[in-house]
Amino acid sequence: MKDISLTTNAVVFNLEKYDMDLRIYLRKHRDHRKLNEILLQVVAGLKELHELGYVHRDLKPENIVLSLDRPIRVALIDFDRSLPITNTSHTGTRGTPTYQPEKYQWHDGSVRWDLYSFACIAVECDMERDVYFKLEY
Repeated sequence: MKDISLTTNAVVFNLEKYDMDLRIYLRKHRDHRKLNEILLQVVAGLKELHELGYVHRDLKPENIVLSLDRPIRVALIDFDRSLPITNTSHTGTRGTPTYQPEKYQWHDGSVRWDLYSFACIAVECDMERDVYFKLEY
């Protein structure tokens, strides 16, 4: 992938400009025909992240950005809480309430954190617009 710089303390990505995050898309557009395409790209991004040896740990609609041009482009952002995949627990921050698992016995570096968050997002995407607005916080 081009536009990636490595430093001793960070990986820097130069990303293109995106139109909105998934939260805004669900409020304003919510086209169910496009949601499948969006969610498949989120899964592909998570798979790539996990293959690189990391778990996101803060997956939520605000951390999924979209460009609605054809073809739709999706990217995951905000890796501040990411950790290497591990079978041990770390101390520190957890994910965002509503999108973090309640099973605290799960190891912090487990991919199950991302799978749980993704399932929450998929359910949210499948809600009818009027139900979604009533649940919004």
